[in-house]
Amino acid sequence: MNELDVKRVGEMAAKLKDAFLAIQQPRSDFALEHFVMQDHDTAERQYAQVVEELRRAYSFIRTLLLDRERLEIEISRLSNSGDRLTQIDAEKKGIELEDIQATLVGKLREFNCLFKLWETFPTKFTADDINKAEPEYWMKRLSRQSALDRLSAMNGVRAGNIDALRQAGIIPTPYMDFKEVLQGPQDKPQITRSE
Repeated sequence: MNELDVKRVGEMAAKLKDAFLAIQQPRSDFALEHFVMQDHDTAERQYAQVVEELRRAYSFIRTLLLDRERLEIEISRLSNSGDRLTQIDAEKKGIELEDIQATLVGKLREFNCLFKLWETFPTKFTADDINKAEPEYWMKRLSRQSALDRLSAMNGVRAGNIDALRQAGIIPTPYMDFKEVLQGPQDKPQITRSE
């Protein structure tokens, strides 16, 4: 590799800077709605998941803002030095700053999506509401997991893939009657291909 190759990479990267920011969002809106929120079987648990994701995202955003401010101060101090090693440190911190900015853009997009999901809940549940709904949640979850296991065994499709199809809205949620667990299946559930 020669200096010309390094220069070319720098020129290409400069053209990509907008593209780097344009795609930033670790989890798409679809993934947040279908694979994060809808991983849960009751509105109370879906709500709790969205609120917890918002709390974590908000903390992360606040930390990123402080990290960005700290780096900007450090870069300013280091950049004014006539010493080349100190200037290199400033340039490296500039790279860190670019990474923080890209991460911040992605986390803000996730936060906005999660906030929109939060707004869709007509009821804003409390910890008491969630605790009261736990028996129903666990009955549904365990019933769904049992049905997924049965479908998986009968169709050769892994339970996780069947569940992902459910979360994406491609197939309905399979639930198993607990009497079946004790007495054996009356009818064998099947996954059929849609034509």
